[in-house]
Amino acid sequence: MKVSSGNSLKHVVLIGLNFQPRRSTGDKNFWAELVPLLAKRLRRITVLSVRHSQQKYEEYKLDECHISVRYYSPRFLETPDAEYKRPRIFWRKGPFPSWLGVIEKTLNIGRICSQLKKLYRENPYNHVHLMDNFGLGNRLIATNVPTGASVSAMAYQGKNRLVYDRYLTLSYDSPNLTVVPSSMTFAKKLGQIGIDKKRIVCIRWGVKLSPRNPTTKDRKKMKLVLSLPIDKPLLLWSGYTSQVRRKDFLYAHKIAEESLKKGLDGVFCFAFKPESFEKKFTSFHNPGKGIYVMPTTAQEFSLLQRCADIFYSLVINTRCILAPPLTWIEILRLGVPILTTRVPGADEIVSDGKTGYLANSPRELIERVFVITKQYEKMIPYCYEKVATTYDIEYIAKQYLRLWLHRRKEI
Repeated sequence: MKVSSGNSLKHVVLIGLNFQPRRSTGDKNFWAELVPLLAKRLRRITVLSVRHSQQKYEEYKLDECHISVRYYSPRFLETPDAEYKRPRIFWRKGPFPSWLGVIEKTLNIGRICSQLKKLYRENPYNHVHLMDNFGLGNRLIATNVPTGASVSAMAYQGKNRLVYDRYLTLSYDSPNLTVVPSSMTFAKKLGQIGIDKKRIVCIRWGVKLSPRNPTTKDRKKMKLVLSLPIDKPLLLWSGYTSQVRRKDFLYAHKIAEESLKKGLDGVFCFAFKPESFEKKFTSFHNPGKGIYVMPTTAQEFSLLQRCADIFYSLVINTRCILAPPLTWIEILRLGVPILTTRVPGADEIVSDGKTGYLANSPRELIERVFVITKQYEKMIPYCYEKVATTYDIEYIAKQYLRLWLHRRKEI
């Protein structure tokens, strides 16, 4: 028999790391924009967010939907963008360290399960969705909740595949758990490593379609505000995303230097999240040669996105599967094509000559840099079209609601 409060979907619980109901510098921006759309169809949304916050609880209404966000300070690691006066022992620059992050998620499962039981007694929910992979905690949650459960599968790291694939298989091994990869390439991979294909539903990340995209004239004005040259194409790099690490930055910087030495008429801007910027990176900042390396706030990065001509994002790890990163979708929405390496999943969003270029080697990357700086304006319409047909967040919201309505617990 199926457990459910009727045939309607009224209350959904979201669980994840670093969620907050406003835009910041992370991939949770997707959920921050998705929640208001979900609220149009739900009576209540409860978010359990593992994040250091001065306030432990936020509550507000959107339309007729009651939304509450409950914060739980990490037990082991610290929120990457939080301000602390005490020394950080188990933390490094950039996002949560991968293997330490597994420990952090596991340590929070007890609190999450306890809260879910209490919450169901107070306000019965219809579905639980994990915005992050909580490892073996996924199974504990899916087994103990009286409803259906699902989990986002954002990216495949691909390192030490024997161990990593086994970890993923164990993480998603529950008949009550629907796995939601954000790319078809990752969906196929999950099926290959042994996840039941009936429990895999691909739902991509999405963005709001821009009502007014920046014109060439607008971009020049914004470059002027940021003290960037207005008469040269701007190639924007962003770090760190879940796939990009220090070595990727060094590789991208090297390609940029080589391209400029060969006479490229362009400017490279390497924009870091403030919490990811290392002091030694200032030595790479060389505006005289067309290279800008700087920490940027969320507001500054938003401005950089809007005045960029090309998004320059190179990934060294060819064993990974790209989500693709939310930043790619956001930048494509603005009519900005992407230049990247040919890694699995990248071809789902980057089509050579239309929404950007893919390259296999340093030599090919340099060749593509020269090509795209001459062709990027012709690619703008294709970028708009790709986002409108594949990454419209209005459609993504409908997919999630449909999934949560029909995936219920069998007992």
